Amino acid sequence: MIEEDIRKELARIAVSEIGKKNVASAAVEPDVDFDDKEILQITIVLKPEAPRVSGETYSSILLKAHDFLFEQNDTRRPTIALERAHVTSVSTAK
Repeated sequence: MIEEDIRKELARIAVSEIGKKNVASAAVEPDVDFDDKEILQITIVLKPEAPRVSGETYSSILLKAHDFLFEQNDTRRPTIALERAHVTSVSTAK
């Protein structure tokens, strides 16, 4: 499987577990961890109104991402970063 397809599938796994209606964006980028080992950083930006992501959901994403990479014979470790989009209010008062 090509790199772009791997990234898309990891993002799909994360969005599917959290719920599409709760996700503003998802991105997957290669990186290295503190031991200088290759990882795939899955960054999910939650919509402001999205509920808190449970530990169970977080663990499920990691497990499914790990299993997918294993099936692809990819030795990189998945990691997850969760962020929340900020609401920008626009004042129309004069």
